[in-house]
Amino acid sequence: MFKNAIIGKPFYQVLFKIILIKTSEGNLEMGEEIRPEELLEAITGGAIVGEIVEKIKEVLVELIENNPTIEGGIVSTLEGLPLTWHARRPEVIKEEGRVAAATTVVFSTSERNSLDLGKGHIDHVIIRTEKGYIILRLADEDHIIGVVTNMNAKLGIVLRDLKIAADKIRKIIEEAK
Repeated sequence: MFKNAIIGKPFYQVLFKIILIKTSEGNLEMGEEIRPEELLEAITGGAIVGEIVEKIKEVLVELIENNPTIEGGIVSTLEGLPLTWHARRPEVIKEEGRVAAATTVVFSTSERNSLDLGKGHIDHVIIRTEKGYIILRLADEDHIIGVVTNMNAKLGIVLRDLKIAADKIRKIIEEAK
């Protein structure tokens, strides 16, 4: 019923869309409550979003399988919510919600500082740690892709692979719109 739900919009806009759809179908009467499953379907986009997320996860899996130095990856929204993630070992990405939120904070803070310094938009963010790298990149206008690598990672190769993955994710999302 809500195949054209607005994903990534404020809650009140999603709720308004449900009311418009139900009213136009003649299914909403005064005082009637909207069922929780209808609300959830509208917010998430139902099965359509599930299919998109699976395609994006396939891109992450391919990225990690093709580059042995990448230990895990996550795609999150600019609001800091995890869309999907994949790792060689489960301990690589613990608490994906926190990772997604941190990814968004680091990326958006870096973007803001770059713009404030007159250096323009950023392409990627690289964080070097004792045990490897964390690399973040914008996948499309509303999503960030991040990967965790080991110390043996060749940054040029990882950045190339990350760009290819980001382009695939952008295409998946554009085709779904």
